[in-house]
Amino acid sequence: ERQKLFVNFAKILPLVVCCLAFVGCRTGPLADFYGLNPLRRPGPEESEYGLTPLARREQIRESAKRLRNLPPAEKIRLGADLALQMQNETDPMVRADVVRALGKVNTQAAQEALSMAMHDAEVNVRIAACEAWQETGGPDAVAALKELVSSDVNIDVRLAATRALGRFQDPAALQALAIALDDPSPALQYRAMEALKQSSGRDIGHDVVAWRDYVRSTAPEESPREGPALVERFQDRF
Repeated sequence: ERQKLFVNFAKILPLVVCCLAFVGCRTGPLADFYGLNPLRRPGPEESEYGLTPLARREQIRESAKRLRNLPPAEKIRLGADLALQMQNETDPMVRADVVRALGKVNTQAAQEALSMAMHDAEVNVRIAACEAWQETGGPDAVAALKELVSSDVNIDVRLAATRALGRFQDPAALQALAIALDDPSPALQYRAMEALKQSSGRDIGHDVVAWRDYVRSTAPEESPREGPALVERFQDRF
């Protein structure tokens, strides 16, 4: 009886091995069962819990290269997916790469996620938000970068926001850079002068006072206060 059982097992052994081979493949008809193979060992890019953070970061960066060329509808979907991923991601380095990818999407969901990233507890994520706003462009990006220059507590974040503002040929960017120019940090003042040179196309050297005068001269003039309305003038006469 035992010999008979051994013979039967020997007959089905090749089939068992074949099934395990299929289950061990990442692609193919049984790819969904890849993780069920008890003989499988994680590859160099995996841990027992899935892709390693390094592999996930590489995957995000590769995907980000193709984001700009996607159709609008696909961008909207991906923007929502990336925004959700940013909120749920626990690894700060992976989260920073997701934030950089959001800068290439430029949808409403992406911009809302970038606004959240500006207040992330991790410095690297807030620096990534500066880079993403630079990619996004537009008045909202200038306003966001101005907020980071004026209010962030970390000098590296303020330096990154100042550098990003230099990419905008916009009068509002010049006024935002004036905040960095007035900062007591020599490093931030230097970065502000370099950014002003890039944004304005002028080169005044590294004279802080001269740059302050220049920025002041480019500030939009305040509208003069209008006189009293016709009805008010009429009432004043009585």
